[in-house]
Amino acid sequence: MTTWDALRTQHSLPKGVYLDTCANGLMAQPVIDAGIQADQRFIDDPSLLRTWWMSEGANSVRDKLAPFLKVSRSNLALVPSFSTGINYLLPSLLDKKTVMILDNEYPSLALPFTLNGYNVLSPIIPPNECSTESILSEIDRIRPDIVAISHIQWLSGFKVDLKLLGAFCRAKDIMTIVDTTQSFGAHPLSPEAFSIDVVAASGYKWAVAGFGNGFLYCAPSVFEKMSVKTGGYSSFVQNNNSWSYEKTMKSFEPGHSDHVSFSRLSAAIDRIEEIGLPKINARISALSKTAREKVLESGHKLVGEYSEVHRSSIFSILPNESTFSKLEEHNVCYSKRGGAARIGIHYYNNDEDIRLLFEALS
Repeated sequence: MTTWDALRTQHSLPKGVYLDTCANGLMAQPVIDAGIQADQRFIDDPSLLRTWWMSEGANSVRDKLAPFLKVSRSNLALVPSFSTGINYLLPSLLDKKTVMILDNEYPSLALPFTLNGYNVLSPIIPPNECSTESILSEIDRIRPDIVAISHIQWLSGFKVDLKLLGAFCRAKDIMTIVDTTQSFGAHPLSPEAFSIDVVAASGYKWAVAGFGNGFLYCAPSVFEKMSVKTGGYSSFVQNNNSWSYEKTMKSFEPGHSDHVSFSRLSAAIDRIEEIGLPKINARISALSKTAREKVLESGHKLVGEYSEVHRSSIFSILPNESTFSKLEEHNVCYSKRGGAARIGIHYYNNDEDIRLLFEALS
């Protein structure tokens, strides 16, 4: 059986302690190789490679994504990033006007709604009071057309219960749009089982697939009501030597996709499946729990005091006067977010990384 230490060696970890997957995931060598091989195939015979990619290659990625997300291939679009997908989507929701987005949500989730003329309502729930129940209470109070939310909050690491959220909103005929960029590849995700209407993600963080790849999922009942406003090559079907437009999820793929980026995503999914998503989730949960306990032991406080069940592998350390300098002196790679030191732990981290983090903070 492959050990975690062996898997760690396949990632090019920089000098020091890398605890910043919530900003950028580190690709494994097999994923890097998949991209290199795809590029080499294009160099060797560009016409053959692109013909294959347009007829078979892109669909093969959908064929891997669909069972991974437990959805139908026809309900998926391959998009370069979450932001691309959401910006393509919103002009199509003509009958939806009011959206609830939590205060301090990730800007790329909130801004497209504002730019598209939606009425954005942003209730403030303090991090130490944030829970799925408190979010549902605000939804019930506001009664928006749409709830747009991150599966995992980018600042605090709070993880909303998607099953509860989806069932609650579905019963009240409220559309749900969920950004899973901070969970895709590390936490189980099943949009249909969770009754979530729209899910999108980028693959460069926890799926460690590098930049330029992601997906957009729309539930069939939602997509059927859309007035799709994007289109391009993938939106047409050839019939009797003529081209005709067909409204499908491929309408959200208006240009030619990058075979290199999506070859990496395909390889990354293979890798996750080989290791086992439940094992990955258990690994990062255990490491993260230990790390949080060590941080608290060092005398620091964390953003948010919600229960362990709502915590992810992301957490932010409230700094004292020397926190940032200590982390940097000890070569701990983290992100400064919202005035705190944000940490993200993945399966390629280990107990020694946690020890060094504690040593830096102490």
